[in-house]
Amino acid sequence: CSEQYGLVLTAVEILDWNYVR
Repeated sequence: CSEQYGLVLTAVEILDWNYVR
């Protein structure tokens, strides 16, 4: 399953968004 990988990408996106902000 690539669900775990999807969750990781989501976490990275959220962290990235928070960092940019």
